[in-house]
Amino acid sequence: MRTPTRAAALAVLLTAAAAAPAAADSFVYRDGYDVQMINADGSRSELISAGDANAYPTLPVADDAGNVTVIAKLKDVFAPDLLWIGRDGRTVRNALPEKGPVGLNTGPLSVQMHRGGKLLAYTYLEHTGVYSSPKPHLAIVNPQDALAPVPAIDVEGASFAGWHGDRLLASNAESLFAEQGGERFDFAVWEPIPGEGGQTVDLSRDGRRAVIGLGSRRFVLAQLDGAAPPAAKATAWCELPDDGKDLYRGGAASAAISPDGRFVALAGQSGLRIARVDAIGSGPCQLQDVRLVSAKGGLPTSSAYTVAPPATGDGTTPPGGGTTTPPGGGTTTPDGGGKNPDTGTGAKPAPKPKAVTIKRVRRRGTTVTVTFTCAKKCKYLVRVRRGKKTLKSRRGTAKAKRAKSVTLRGVRGKKLTARVTVGKTTVSRTVR
Repeated sequence: MRTPTRAAALAVLLTAAAAAPAAADSFVYRDGYDVQMINADGSRSELISAGDANAYPTLPVADDAGNVTVIAKLKDVFAPDLLWIGRDGRTVRNALPEKGPVGLNTGPLSVQMHRGGKLLAYTYLEHTGVYSSPKPHLAIVNPQDALAPVPAIDVEGASFAGWHGDRLLASNAESLFAEQGGERFDFAVWEPIPGEGGQTVDLSRDGRRAVIGLGSRRFVLAQLDGAAPPAAKATAWCELPDDGKDLYRGGAASAAISPDGRFVALAGQSGLRIARVDAIGSGPCQLQDVRLVSAKGGLPTSSAYTVAPPATGDGTTPPGGGTTTPPGGGTTTPDGGGKNPDTGTGAKPAPKPKAVTIKRVRRRGTTVTVTFTCAKKCKYLVRVRRGKKTLKSRRGTAKAKRAKSVTLRGVRGKKLTARVTVGKTTVSRTVR
């Protein structure tokens, strides 16, 4: 085996260092019927989970390792599921634990992930009867484990839940509360801005910047003194722009701050925007590099994970299947290396994409959902088969490079196979 000379080795290391992207915090958000993750600086994004009107993910949150948890919704089914999507390729799906008549409850209202990934805090309203007011609940579960019928931790009284380090933050829709650092749920009232109360809060990791929701569509960006909640106080704050309600949050807007405190994500009627924050003064916030990420974007939450380029041979792929998409929506591919004999350039021509690729096959009772993408606009035939017998099938058209989910109902039996045919190409996957 040849080894490079010292000078050559140094050159290789310097080139690799120059090519390596800088670490960047990220935001995960709902994008229509899909869930996307994007680096806060806009350098790279990726599809995490695809859906359609029949089955789609919502309320996404991510831990620092990039594992994403979503609330999985099915059309005409009121009881939501909890879906954990791991970077290692594993997924865990369970019924979302709630007290009371699940399916009649409202929510989740808010969902926040502890950075370690094993404490998911969420709130919901328990239905207590036609003539009674619903009861707000705050619950905590580990989304990576098989869940019990009810949460391991569930208390009444909170309509919002969040985290700052290991401390739980909460709100009763009027005032903010923070754990004092002792036992779980040992709350004290927290007023970072005196007299303003608070409905939601999202903090940077060092606790010196926060996005605070003071009303359904009123958010302020605050500079804090660095003390731990509930002692932290604002030294300056400014008003974030009001763009109307989040597309997916009823009458409320959504906002989040990156862990390093340098970027904010704002979701309103015109979609999701991300902006840089250099300084916090008074009056309207002075935001820099404001960019529209998606006209269909909403429900942003933050993570210290950095969206990396697609895998190039180490066997790992992002949860979305290995596709990395820049903010403009195109698909990027890693440099092929080598030499192209047709052009004389140093890059190999990109391999011709398959006519159709199955992304996922999901079975739930007698319903099978097949998610796939076509390399170009296509006419497809989806079939679920047992042996050589076709049990259910559906035809249709799909847009180029857009995830398409087809749901087939009334499918019974074991040892089934899902097949998608486009032109002369047929791909299949086992139904589990």
